[in-house]
Amino acid sequence: MTKTQDIRSRTPKRSSRRQESDVTVIARHHSATDDGDFDTFWNYWKTLEWITGGYHEIILRDGTVQICYDANMVTNGVGNHNSYTYHICLVGNGSFTNAQEKAWRERCQLAMDRLKITVNNVKGHNEFTGARTACPGTSMVRVRQQLREALTVSNQPTNEPSPWARSVWVKATQAGIVDGKRPQEPMTRQEMAAMLDRLGLIK
Repeated sequence: MTKTQDIRSRTPKRSSRRQESDVTVIARHHSATDDGDFDTFWNYWKTLEWITGGYHEIILRDGTVQICYDANMVTNGVGNHNSYTYHICLVGNGSFTNAQEKAWRERCQLAMDRLKITVNNVKGHNEFTGARTACPGTSMVRVRQQLREALTVSNQPTNEPSPWARSVWVKATQAGIVDGKRPQEPMTRQEMAAMLDRLGLIK
């Protein structure tokens, strides 16, 4: 699990809020700097007289994620497109660490799930209409493909029980309560009835 720093309680905010359902796009950015964090970037943003920062999340070089704003806060990531966009920035200038890319996939997938956004609506800053920039400093075709591959893997059922359930799963299998297969998959009502019968609870 990616390490996070929740700094939402201290980041500058606007008084108004949007509905999370208004968010339909996730934007990937890079900072175009070698290093930095929210405080570093805010020193510049405030000279622009911004009310909020640029990004909802910032992924530092070591993969740590700064959670800067809730999704219902409009930030300043892409001009003329902020009202419906959730912004995630990777610190770097076109070159990112493995820890950052791992954190990006994890955090992007969490946001996609929470906000009900598809991979096709994950965009780079330079893919928005009117944006003339090298940001996010990487191929979004490749980024989206990696997300699709990660989602495919995460949706595959596993044949191994979770560590916390391994011993009881073995006991249940040995007792004939379960067949030892598909430990991570949901149980149907007919399977539940069969298990209750094996336990002698159905007369």
